Amino acid sequence: MRKTIATALCLIFLSNSQAFPVEPPKQARKKHPMQAWMQKHSVRRSIAGALGGALAGVALAVVTGNKDDAAKFAAAGAVAGAVIGFKLGQSKDQQVALRDDAITLHQYAGEGYAGGVESVGVSSEQVKPGETISITAGFWAIAPEANTQFKVERGSGLRYIGVDDYAGAQPVKPSPFTVTGGGQWVSTFAFTIPPALPPGTYEVEVMMDSPNFPEPVSATQRITVAAAS
Repeated sequence: MRKTIATALCLIFLSNSQAFPVEPPKQARKKHPMQAWMQKHSVRRSIAGALGGALAGVALAVVTGNKDDAAKFAAAGAVAGAVIGFKLGQSKDQQVALRDDAITLHQYAGEGYAGGVESVGVSSEQVKPGETISITAGFWAIAPEANTQFKVERGSGLRYIGVDDYAGAQPVKPSPFTVTGGGQWVSTFAFTIPPALPPGTYEVEVMMDSPNFPEPVSATQRITVAAAS
């Protein structure tokens, strides 16, 4: 009798998938193409910078008569080189709107976290390879509660038009940027055009993301790169 009941229960389970519903697997959150590009290239640049820094450290030890401390100089040079190998754009951030003003301006409905890159401006729309330009970006972010702190990651890059690839990209410091409650900011930072970049039209892109956001956000501004003189 018991065996018959157990068999019947198994048949019910197999025939009715809703009897014990299975929660669908959560989809992995997609990265912004700029984030994927920076992650891929940061390892290469850090290794190259560390090797160059180590060699420079050894050379400095020899020149200064500290051959016995060459290993220490090399280690110090490797650390410094790794940092320089993947440079960060240090930004100047100015808050231009408090949380309540940002809520009104962006018609925030009070649900979840929200944010956006509102504008991107450049100091010059006609540039040459190797030239450093100033980028100014307006961005906003809002949390559900006024006293909630959360972090956003920002980046800037020079994007090829029509494809998810970049001639160069960098994180924007401070990274992460801490937001309390919400607000709106204008950030200004430097970006160097890659020295061997072919002439043509590109897009300066500024990206912002947070694990709290539904997806990364970004905005672009087109520039023209002239031939190197």
